[in-house]
Formats: sequence, structure tokens, C-alpha cells
Amino acid sequence: MDTILDKIFARAKDEPDSIAMRYKRAGRWVQLTWGELFSRVEALACALDELGLKPGDRVTIQSWTRPEWTEVDLAVTMLGAVIVPIYPQLLANECRYILDHAGVRFIFCEDQEQLDKIEQVWGQLPALELAFVFSGPAKERVENYAEVISRGDGLRPEKSGLISSRLKSVKPEDTMTIVYTSGTTGPPKGAVLANRGFDFNSAAIEHMLDLEAGQRYIAYLPLAHAYERFSQYSCLSRGLVYSYAESIEKLGDSLKEIRPHIMAGVPRVYEKAYASILDKIDKGSAEPHKTKVGTVTQAQLAEIAEMKQADLNANDVEAAKKIIAGTARSMGLEVEA
Repeated sequence: MDTILDKIFARAKDEPDSIAMRYKRAGRWVQLTWGELFSRVEALACALDELGLKPGDRVTIQSWTRPEWTEVDLAVTMLGAVIVPIYPQLLANECRYILDHAGVRFIFCEDQEQLDKIEQVWGQLPALELAFVFSGPAKERVENYAEVISRGDGLRPEKSGLISSRLKSVKPEDTMTIVYTSGTTGPPKGAVLANRGFDFNSAAIEHMLDLEAGQRYIAYLPLAHAYERFSQYSCLSRGLVYSYAESIEKLGDSLKEIRPHIMAGVPRVYEKAYASILDKIDKGSAEPHKTKVGTVTQAQLAEIAEMKQADLNANDVEAAKKIIAGTARSMGLEVEA
């Protein structure tokens, strides 16, 4: 039975020239095609296989959301190994507990700041063999990510068939990831998630949202959380352009530049957007605000935001829809007619 990885890599084979990802580097947007993405993922998988990564081995990613996070996720999973994500804001001792409890062999760190935490506690982690850093030089027990990709690319001619075989051996019931959550008491608990869980959730999301290949999605939530991971796999399996916000602080700018058709969000994000809108209103005129759909007062805006549609008449509801659509467009979102 196929897994969600088979769907993703089938798209890379069928549509190698279509855009898979967009991200910003050195002030400009970079596009990665499906063919290019697969080449990088397979190269990384070849390098990890050469280093002895086996099915069931645990691999950690300790980084903010960025393209390399996705590449490692796909490469490790296609080898049948298990991703154990760690939030980059965790302290060294918090990282130590998760790495030790899960028995992590390899860890991918975003930069020297993240690597410093691991080096502080490495002596207490008997299973940890090697670290990789996305941005930073190689040194003893630490490899530079770009150099690993380059080395793996040279291994592709001899290992491509083996990597394909390892991908085919991954089963729906195999463990795909262990996500540690704080829960309510005691140390973090590892939630074990199988491949079939991602298959099911992605299929459900596609059914509810009617996703279409080529639509743009913006990623800004932490991939260390299952919510964004499910979104990532849903987008990639359906052929959406998975676009990375430059940073959470620059989300507003990224929204306007990417103009996504869809985004995942949490209440705090929308609360901040609502507060920003009200702040702009408060700094403006105290008179009712003129819009393209008529005159709207602050009280009406508050009612709309709180979804008190029972208090609005039909004309107000139609006005509300247009106001919300206008606000969404000002944020950079695509709004269907």
C-alpha cells in the first residue's frame, strides 16, 4: 500500500519542472522545482545511508521552519527512519531529555546557536553520534549541511536504486515521527505517529479544502508541531507551492509578497491581526470609516470580528463579507469571488 511519500515523489517524477517550493535568501525569492527538490532529498538520503542510518533510527531536527527542515524530513522518512523534532526555543537541558529519551543518533541544527545547546549536553547523550548544521562550518562530530548534500549527490548513481528500494519498504503502519509534548505534568511525553496518520489527515484536509495543484501556501508555524507537519505533507502531496515566510516577525511582508491562496493559523495569529486593525482604526478618525461598501462604525467592526451575525441584518452581513475580503487582500491573501 502506498504512503504519502509515494504520492509526493510521484509528483516529482511526473511534474519535474513545476514549482514545489519558494523561499527567500539574501533578499530575493528562490524557487525550487519538483525535480530539484527530489534531487536534493535523494542526495541527502544517499549520504545518510552511507553514514549507516537504518530503519527505525531516530533523527532530530532543531530549527525554525525553513526549506532544509522539509528536505531532512523527506529524506529521513524515505529511509524508514523516525523524525524527532525539537522546538528551537528549548533550553539545553530540555533538549537533552528528549534526545536521550528517544535515543537520537543524528541531529540537524539550524545554526551555531542551536548547536551550542547540544554541545553543552552531548556528554550525557550516549546514542548521539553526529550533528549536522544548516548554517555553520564542519568540525569534529559536526558536518556542514551543504557539504553533505554535495557528497550525497555524488553517491546517487550507485545508490539511487537502493534508496528507491528503501522507500518502497516503508509501510503505512511504520512509525514516522515522535512528537514530544509537555502535557500537563512531568517531563515531555513522546506521541508516536505512523505514516498512515499523515495519509489520513492529508486526505481529510484535501477533501475539506478542495486543494488544487499550483495554489500557493505560506508556511510560518513551527514544523516541530504536528499541525504544520500535516499541512506540509498535505500541500506537497497535492502539488501546492509550499512557500516559507521569511520569518514570523516578517509574516505581514511575506503575505503580501507570496499572496497565498491558503494558510494555516492559530488563534493568536488572528488575534494579533485583529488588534492591529483596531489599532489602525483608533489612530484614525473617530468618525465612522468610509469604505468601498459604505459606512462602517467601530462597533460594527467589533461585532463582525466576534461573529455576532445574529445582531446584523442582511445588508450588514453582506457589507461584513466585503470588509473581511478587503482586509484579507490587504494582508496579501488571495480571495475567491
